[in-house]
Amino acid sequence: QPDAITQYEELCQDVERAINTLPLDRRKIYLLYQFEGKKLRDIADDLQISVRTVETQVYRASQAIRKLLKDKWLLTTILALFSLR
Repeated sequence: QPDAITQYEELCQDVERAINTLPLDRRKIYLLYQFEGKKLRDIADDLQISVRTVETQVYRASQAIRKLLKDKWLLTTILALFSLR
């Protein structure tokens, strides 16, 4: 399973790099929501912004991260599937 561990570690690094490309405010909101488990309402109250703004920022962050990871990991998955044949 060393290959799977290496790929998992690489994926974690890619996710971290993708998160770090986000604008600072969006990154902060995303980290509070996804990694600290704060509720949208609590984030909105803490940052004195609307819940809708928090929702939008979390959505945009998720989309950006997904887009950055999709191409690389889709190719990796396809190559892995072909190597199983």
